[in-house]
Amino acid sequence: MVKGVRFCLYAVIVYAIIDFFSKSDALETQVKDYIYNNNGLGTYSFEFETIDGTFRREDGGIASNAKGVVGFVVRGVYGFIDPEGRHHSVRYIADADGYQPQADDGDVRYNDRRIV
Repeated sequence: MVKGVRFCLYAVIVYAIIDFFSKSDALETQVKDYIYNNNGLGTYSFEFETIDGTFRREDGGIASNAKGVVGFVVRGVYGFIDPEGRHHSVRYIADADGYQPQADDGDVRYNDRRIV
């Protein structure tokens, strides 16, 4: 009796796991575009976009700020399209002053390919 109940419990758990993963859209998302550049001298840039509209673009390198402090600076943007079709994105800068995000929920895409 206990073995039969245990077997049924395992079967239900396995079925639930298989059902969950078969309905997951995240596992089916494919990368549409991917670019990576590294000049070997301390600067890089990369970007990717998936078929569902999720994207990220970033560049970084050594730079000095207005105070003359030399450090590593990263600039970028990431975003997605929600189920209602609205574009959401966040631009950011990360430097000696910390991570500084700026939300941008318009349909404007940011594509700044400057390398710091």
